[in-house]
Amino acid sequence: MVKITAANRQIWKDFYKTAMAFRDMKPWEWMDDSDIFGVQDPISGEIGYCCVMGAAREVFALGIYLGEEGFHSYLNILFNADGFEDDMISAGLEQKIIKIEFVNSNEITKNEKENYKTLGLKFRGKNQWVSPRLFLPSYMPRPLTDEQALFSTHVLWQAMEVAEQFKENEKFLYEDEEKIMVRVPQKVGNTLNWQNHWLDEPEEAEEQPKQAIDPTIIANLKEQLPVKEAALCFSLGYFPGGILSGEGESHPFFARLALWISYGSGMILGFNTFSPRAYDTEFNDFIFNTFQNIGFIPSQILVNSHYAAESMEAITQSLGIDLIMAPDIKEFTDAIEGLKSMMGGM
Repeated sequence: MVKITAANRQIWKDFYKTAMAFRDMKPWEWMDDSDIFGVQDPISGEIGYCCVMGAAREVFALGIYLGEEGFHSYLNILFNADGFEDDMISAGLEQKIIKIEFVNSNEITKNEKENYKTLGLKFRGKNQWVSPRLFLPSYMPRPLTDEQALFSTHVLWQAMEVAEQFKENEKFLYEDEEKIMVRVPQKVGNTLNWQNHWLDEPEEAEEQPKQAIDPTIIANLKEQLPVKEAALCFSLGYFPGGILSGEGESHPFFARLALWISYGSGMILGFNTFSPRAYDTEFNDFIFNTFQNIGFIPSQILVNSHYAAESMEAITQSLGIDLIMAPDIKEFTDAIEGLKSMMGGM
């Protein structure tokens, strides 16, 4: 929880003042969330990739996607906008973003109310309340730190400058269609001089397995278990309503749910939930243990989302299993609807 004290009062006073100026400017009236640009942090050098949200009149905000990971989480949202349900949910929950949103009074947190009171801020009306939050992949949103508030203040000022330039000439962001316009600071005395630079998009890191696959385990599975001409269904997504805490995590999180279903009968063969940390270290073991429990290696695994397919790709390649996208088969719809119904009754 962020607490405003004499030491950080000016940081937060400047932040809210600038956020209100951005809100009152209403740049979403002429900008879209696809008009992405960058602002470089004067202290760390990291780039925040920004988009103005509000053209659809549903969410009014400035989104600041943090660094290369944040930028690729933004692209993931775009690529999955019309995709499978699990892919859209996963993309939404795996953003790395500072979101400065303008909300109604019933949407603000107790901590935010205390900040308003400390700074003597009062809001009235629809979408007027300033709500800054940090979203990290798989975790519930949290308040900004003082450092993040300071960076966000710089970004808000530069976003207003970009919005003014865009309003005069909307083509200026796209002078070089293969690069992204980034506002870069240069310190001159005690002030910052900001200029437009066109920089390359961050390259997407080569996809790596969440956990290194031990070749000894693969060899042992092949030696101990027969390959059976059979198909299993595998689903991986976020647990319905799964806001949890504990399990070695310091912050509430959205749990992932892995689900095995028998193809043909629809019987649930096994499942497991993972916290963010546990997923990175325990997912592969869960898959290998499942094969040991059923006593064979299936020749085919059917999945219901790209998210599930990507999680299984390295394992299926190592074991020579065919990976098949089949989101609409009855086994998935019946099992997941049954699970949701069960959770709704708990």
